[in-house]
Amino acid sequence: MTFTGVQPLDGNGIPTSSEYSPQNNTFPAMMGADGALVDQFGNQSTAPVMSFIQPRVCQRGIAQTGQGAKSLSFTFNAPNVGGNSIVVCLGVGDMEDAVTSFQVTDTQGNSYTEVTKATQGTLLESAIFFASGIKPGQNTITFNDIGPQVVNVGIAMKVYEVWGLIASIDAVDQVDSGNSINPSNKASTFASLTPASPNEIAFTAVAVGKVTTITPGSGWTTFDGTIFPWGGNIGAFDSQYRQLSTITSINPQCSISLASPWVMSSASFRTIVLPIQGTVNIAPSTFAQPTVWQSSTSSVQILGYNNARKGLTVVNASAYTLYIAYGFPATTSMYSVPIPGIQVVNGQSFTSFYEMPLPLYLGPVYLVWAGKDGNAKVTEFS
Repeated sequence: MTFTGVQPLDGNGIPTSSEYSPQNNTFPAMMGADGALVDQFGNQSTAPVMSFIQPRVCQRGIAQTGQGAKSLSFTFNAPNVGGNSIVVCLGVGDMEDAVTSFQVTDTQGNSYTEVTKATQGTLLESAIFFASGIKPGQNTITFNDIGPQVVNVGIAMKVYEVWGLIASIDAVDQVDSGNSINPSNKASTFASLTPASPNEIAFTAVAVGKVTTITPGSGWTTFDGTIFPWGGNIGAFDSQYRQLSTITSINPQCSISLASPWVMSSASFRTIVLPIQGTVNIAPSTFAQPTVWQSSTSSVQILGYNNARKGLTVVNASAYTLYIAYGFPATTSMYSVPIPGIQVVNGQSFTSFYEMPLPLYLGPVYLVWAGKDGNAKVTEFS
């Protein structure tokens, strides 16, 4: 591949379109790639970013009834990406019971599972459905209220295509739900969610009986705001989501501008990327003790037990292979680590270097060589 005209070079003379930047340990998330940053105007970044470290909502949309109905459909603007997941957050002016059920299907034949729901009386329900490992292509999602006594009601839904979730029902981690029939209650919150692993993503579905504005709680995001379905028993609906980077309890919550009965459902989902959460403490070394050991074909103990050991390095300045053993006398056939002898390349000699890895071994250390020549330079840090 060749470049024409002015080449955009970085400080090391590498075109900025290179796939990997060793300086920043980043990959460029090219336009249209999952994980690329999308600003508030829908513009997608092509700048180098760590693009695949957290789940991401790829596309989303809303649907609501303009009058009473028993079903509601939504079509994605762009084709779904195979292997992604779909989360459907619902508010319905009806509730599931012994003879009534809610069903979500799509034109790609993906299978949906209801992971959580909340009801208030017999006239209001919120629910979250989920499908993973979806098929690629243009897709229409359809909700159906099914049963012998079903009547036309108000229905609202927010639908999300999500990249980065485990392609299994095991992606569902924590679920919770709550409701209120108190006419003076303007805030909806309930027991906290505590994710089992870091880097999860959580969703809520909030349905309110009256026409009222729903404001998400701190840390929760709603791009499309409150929607107002018509048709009976439900006056307002919203869904929010948030990234859960750590294993810390969160409270699904929101507030409403007019006191009204409400129901809220929430669920968190595990992702394919599970970063390590914790603290690494490496105590600095304040003392280094160098020693030189002449090569020997008999095992030599060079160090004893040292609880204060912070590290160990060995340089093999011998033409013969050096063998290190931890906790037992070394032989050329029984050892922990081999260190090659001096290598000569284009007339230049190169010694081999070894550094003890973590976790550090604190016990006795032995050396033996395949032949007598040269020495080993050993430094113990404490």
